[in-house]
Amino acid sequence: MRRDHAAPGMLRERGGSYRAAPGTLTCIDLFCGCGGFSLGMQRAGFDLLAAIDSSPVATAAFDQNFPGVPFVLTEDLTTFSPDALAGLLGRDTVDVIVGGPPCQGFSIARQVERTNHGQRLKHDPCRHLYQDFLRYVDFFQPRLFVMENVLGLRNPLGTGPAGLCTAQRG
Repeated sequence: MRRDHAAPGMLRERGGSYRAAPGTLTCIDLFCGCGGFSLGMQRAGFDLLAAIDSSPVATAAFDQNFPGVPFVLTEDLTTFSPDALAGLLGRDTVDVIVGGPPCQGFSIARQVERTNHGQRLKHDPCRHLYQDFLRYVDFFQPRLFVMENVLGLRNPLGTGPAGLCTAQRG
């Protein structure tokens, strides 16, 4: 079924079941925005299976930019499970996961005096969304993932993002 605007909790589906061509690498885009990562993946020859963002404005823009992506979802990744996405896709593996969880809560701009007063690590619920990205990575077990963020994502002990990902996996 096709809808011109994907409302929260709604699915944009095009043309029934969707299967990637044999030998084509597959990709999903989390926190897709208008599709910057997806554009690069598409140009590299990847088959985009799905894109998810919590903003209906972002998914509407994505939909205009990528009319061939079969699943464009306006969903909150803190409540929309990887299992639910796998059910829609009809598969529980993908080759690559890309995404850029919100970075404002980690930005060093918050610690620069005279620019933005207050603590850099102030309470911001978006600071934990990278964990939902990693939850999808853990579920789908892609060959690789690309998560764009800012240097300030490092944890208070100074471990870089790779260490942070390792710590999350236990």
